[in-house]
Amino acid sequence: MGFRHAMLSARLHLRRGDLPPLQRQRIRSLGLRGGPARTVMEPRYDRNRSRVADVHAHLLLCEGSFSPPLGDRVSIDDYAAKLVARAGRFEAWAGSDLIGLVAIYCNAPDRQDAFVTNVSVVPHRVREGIGLRLLGDATTYVRSLAFRRLVLSVDRSAGALGLYHRSGFQAEASDGETMRMVLGLSKDAAS
Repeated sequence: MGFRHAMLSARLHLRRGDLPPLQRQRIRSLGLRGGPARTVMEPRYDRNRSRVADVHAHLLLCEGSFSPPLGDRVSIDDYAAKLVARAGRFEAWAGSDLIGLVAIYCNAPDRQDAFVTNVSVVPHRVREGIGLRLLGDATTYVRSLAFRRLVLSVDRSAGALGLYHRSGFQAEASDGETMRMVLGLSKDAAS
């Protein structure tokens, strides 16, 4: 498995000259130099495995990451139940914890637009590529269903705008602080 997966003591102090450059880089990326040791479990990706309680707990952990906060816009209890009942869910798990969730509605009879209703990663696991992977999995799935576009609405000040741009979404329209973003899925899609 390599050095990256080794468990090292929090007291481990290594001098720069003691290790080859690749190992020094991995130690820094794990946060062992100058900070406490932490064990990071690699995510396991799944689809539609979560239950209402899993989604509810996840949304509560992520609530402050939404702009505006999720609880200001919806009842988290009702939203979690609705996602489990009606949305396709692309999930990242660390053990029994749901750490990432992309939820989409693919219910348009004309198969024009599928709608991304939720993109969330628990705060302590952001910037690990989890959201990008989940959006990619969702995009592949929606494309396999022959939808022409994947659409989402996002607040202009949301921290996830960079993620959406990296995933290929483009701004289509805006209404006040809300922006509608679109990812064309068909080969001839211009948007």
